[in-house]
Amino acid sequence: MRATLMIALACALGLGLAGCKAAQVSETDASRTKDSSTPDPGASGYTFVFIRDVESQQFSFSCSATNAPGTDIDAVALIRKGQTVGYVMKGSAVFLEPASVACTPADCSGQDCTYASSSSTIPEADLISRTEGPPDAVVRGSTNDTGYLSLNGGSLQAQIGDGSGNPPAQAILSGDQIKVYEVDQSYKTASNTGERTPEHYQLVIQTSDNQNLPLHPVQFDPLNSATCGKTPSPDDYLGCGTTVFAVP
Repeated sequence: MRATLMIALACALGLGLAGCKAAQVSETDASRTKDSSTPDPGASGYTFVFIRDVESQQFSFSCSATNAPGTDIDAVALIRKGQTVGYVMKGSAVFLEPASVACTPADCSGQDCTYASSSSTIPEADLISRTEGPPDAVVRGSTNDTGYLSLNGGSLQAQIGDGSGNPPAQAILSGDQIKVYEVDQSYKTASNTGERTPEHYQLVIQTSDNQNLPLHPVQFDPLNSATCGKTPSPDDYLGCGTTVFAVP
């Protein structure tokens, strides 16, 4: 039932996902703005986060350069009054395949998109569950990474639980911030020698009755400035690497 609801929400966004019929509304993109029919977050409460991978639309994108194609999602945090109050609720994350994946296994490095849903190495359910709860991704130089899902042109929908990712789901309110932990330059440490280039995606919050609100990024991680720039522009709708978004 939950998966059916989430797919319905994605179809309402007109994202061209597999299983969707003709789009019911205009495609959500960087040109979309909040309209008068969108409910106030503090009134009816947005309860879903929706992350859409757009990295394959970037000029520098290459399938053969990676086995983790597209946006790499580790965790999503809900921040309220400067404090983290929740992460993706365990058991709520659903991956939505695009009509056409960005990279096929034959395209990826080593002919396996190891961290994407088409992986021949790691079960899809395991990869999806890695986006739930607090951030814990580890990027290694020679052995398998842990803790994240590569979207490969697809999208991720989920609800927010408590500070450990446990139920119940909580609403996203006006004045909150949402921090998406995308595996990027900040994940490289002395012991974790692998690294990932920061990648681009769109974050939308949703109600259960198909109201959608794209969010503006307000902060990029400074370690990603070479790719993302130092500060998002006021009209920007795309996250880049680990990014903080504001809920109006």
